[in-house]
Amino acid sequence: MKNILSILFFMLFYGTKALAVEDLFYSELTESASFKYRGKHVVFDASLDKNPTVQDQCTHGFSGLPFLEATADLVKPKSIVIDMDADIGNDAVFWASICGADVISFTLAGEARESFSRNIDYNGLGEKVQSIECMPTLVSESFPNPVALMKIGSRSCIREMLTQAKDIIQHDTPELFLTLTSGENFDELSRLLHSYGYIFNGKSYGNKPNKSYHFSAQKKKVILWDDEADVDIVVARYNENASWIRRHFPFNRVTIYNKGPKLEPPTEHSRIIDLDNVGRESHTYLEHIIRNFSSLNKYILFLQGHPFDHGGLALIELVKRGHFRFTPDFKSLIVPGDVKVFKLRTVIEGSIERDVPSRFAKSKWAGTLFSATEYADIVGYAEFIGIDIWSVEKVLLNWGAQFMVQRDKILKNDEDYYRKIQGTLLNKAPVEGHYLERLWDLVFF
Repeated sequence: MKNILSILFFMLFYGTKALAVEDLFYSELTESASFKYRGKHVVFDASLDKNPTVQDQCTHGFSGLPFLEATADLVKPKSIVIDMDADIGNDAVFWASICGADVISFTLAGEARESFSRNIDYNGLGEKVQSIECMPTLVSESFPNPVALMKIGSRSCIREMLTQAKDIIQHDTPELFLTLTSGENFDELSRLLHSYGYIFNGKSYGNKPNKSYHFSAQKKKVILWDDEADVDIVVARYNENASWIRRHFPFNRVTIYNKGPKLEPPTEHSRIIDLDNVGRESHTYLEHIIRNFSSLNKYILFLQGHPFDHGGLALIELVKRGHFRFTPDFKSLIVPGDVKVFKLRTVIEGSIERDVPSRFAKSKWAGTLFSATEYADIVGYAEFIGIDIWSVEKVLLNWGAQFMVQRDKILKNDEDYYRKIQGTLLNKAPVEGHYLERLWDLVFF
């Protein structure tokens, strides 16, 4: 009981305004925690005071609420949820009470199972939540409605569970959430799910060692390393950790241009090409174009060594889901919707104070027009590489120089054109790389 009392002291001292629930109350007499969430009154058994989930319920209402809220839009009333790691029923109560789903829960015998039963009874969910001790082989005909979501947790043998549920996974294509411990092999499970038509969609919840990973049915064929592949993925790496490629592109064709310490291919479908450390990512992108000019793929995705700082995850999702679309107003690039507009004429006239930092001014490119401003540099550089900057009203860019482009757009210029641009990028950290970050859309136009 000391654990619960310390939790209550924390709540009284710091307050509960940040909680996502209302009227949170712990009763020592009944050993229960109660609260309101989305207008629903919820009660949890708190007798297992050393259980981390119980402790979380007494301070936050639902344990793991960010995860549960993320699933709320995926679970509709009367849809089926299969919870293969029910523990004391925290998630089952959320899906049945808040979302209106019918939940099939697999529980282990012992104190946790007894607490699970009390939680179902406290919330009047006996007709919404079914508890099963051992898991049968699941088939789609077992349930009156499609299975919308399956959660397989750290207390389960995940591979065995996925094998037993293969029929219903492939028939109903539910959203899958796998809670992996440090002993579970993410890559191995990703391969198994890939054979079912699933991919990791880049979203995870919680913290290691019990972190939940979200897998979704692939709407289009995963792009493999073969002659029919539609996308080449190009990564400009210096010293970044490349393990994210295993997570996001375990089966895709990835070329990593490495300008830093030695790197082993992170997947069997990736390859490493070592380059001198010059020219930033712009030099790398141009190197790929020049090396493969006569054999470029239909789409090329250009990414930084750590792509997540500047919209890279959204680009990765475009590739994994096969949603190749042009953002309105872009002339050449395929990027997510969150982009910046660089109105060059307005910048030069001085109404925008900052875009290219002032330290970039007075380079060799300054001087053809508006030489009194720091933006003359980019104008001069654009002129040198053959871009008529004044033929467009605005230049769009995706910060971080990460984008997808079609082969046909690249081939509008000849190979010598790209060699000319690359020739301006032979220093270790050339300012021209920053200019190209703002001009890529026009380079391919």
